[in-house]
Amino acid sequence: MTTLLKKAFSLPQPEQERLGAKWIAEIKAGQIRHQLFRASEEHLETRHKNERLLEALNAAYDDMPDAEEQTLLRNMRRHHRQFIKENEQW
Repeated sequence: MTTLLKKAFSLPQPEQERLGAKWIAEIKAGQIRHQLFRASEEHLETRHKNERLLEALNAAYDDMPDAEEQTLLRNMRRHHRQFIKENEQW
């Protein structure tokens, strides 16, 4: 059989107020730390998303036509214009 022993003690009013203020400050500090942690987490998440987007855009623009492809495109446009003139239709 387990016996429970309870004790109670009293603190002077100034000590109670000091400890109460200390505990409230610790609770608030914990909440503030949590808010700061969450805000930094969201910032990093946004930054990572923006970096991925920038990488995707850079990859898309890295695939621009080189000099040989540009020459080919110019020739294709010229031949297409000539074809349209000769056939007078689209």
